[in-house]
Amino acid sequence: MKFIVYTIRLIHVSWHEQSKYDASITNVSTVYDMIASKLSSSSTAHPYLVEGCNTITTADISLFTTLSRFDEIYRIHYKTNSRIVARTPSLLRFMRRVFNIRGVSKTCNINEMKVYVRKFSGEKVFSSKNYNAASNWTIDGFQALVTLFIAIACAEMFNQGSWQRVWAAKSDTDMRKGFALGSVVVFFLMFFFGLMGVLAYAKDPDSYDNFEKLAYLSFFDLLGRGWHVLVLIFVTALAASSIDTLQNALRCVFSSRLISLESYLKKNGHNSWVNCGRCDYARMLAKLFLVLVNIPAVILA
Repeated sequence: MKFIVYTIRLIHVSWHEQSKYDASITNVSTVYDMIASKLSSSSTAHPYLVEGCNTITTADISLFTTLSRFDEIYRIHYKTNSRIVARTPSLLRFMRRVFNIRGVSKTCNINEMKVYVRKFSGEKVFSSKNYNAASNWTIDGFQALVTLFIAIACAEMFNQGSWQRVWAAKSDTDMRKGFALGSVVVFFLMFFFGLMGVLAYAKDPDSYDNFEKLAYLSFFDLLGRGWHVLVLIFVTALAASSIDTLQNALRCVFSSRLISLESYLKKNGHNSWVNCGRCDYARMLAKLFLVLVNIPAVILA
């Protein structure tokens, strides 16, 4: 019982004075070693704390309940880290022996023990009800999942579109010239929009500071009426160009995979599955897939 008393004292002083903690952890470690030594010398016929007793007693139950919290709770929250039950063979055998007694395992829920100790120590913990509400399956969550997948897939597809432009270049020199010219144009274009934003703010700073006007739309504030039609045309062309790149990339990826499958089938003698006169199944299926993808996209748009 000394071990339990010293452990309780350590719990109460672990967050206060260092000197009291040092004295308490020393007492806990000393009694811990005594119990470990006693159980290591116990015979198989008398495996419990009370010498000469072959049945479990109240002392064993008290020790079991304390040791069951020792590694996972006391060692972490109250710094009883001078000893570890999992690395003490005699105590580990004792714990397993008691745990395997009929009905004992049902009373050992380490997660509930942790929640109780955290509440006892003043920590804020989540309840099962709140956790279930937060982790519940929702349509919004599913939409976020699908959106994330589409965003990542489209980003990779745009990378494919960039590589298509690389391989479509007439020569390395032409490719470098194209990249250089594009970089210069993009630089001056972004500089122009930035300058327009500065001028728009200088024209009416109060409206932007009060969020009556939005900074990312400041360029349109300078244009006045009528220009929005031309801007809409350019924005539509830009979106169409992006979609065109995405669709080319999709067709390229699926065509390459289907062509690889076609080559594999031909190599293994399945020509009847892949040849039908002059019909090219790989490219036909890639086009069909692209059409099927566009149907729901157009409906949603």
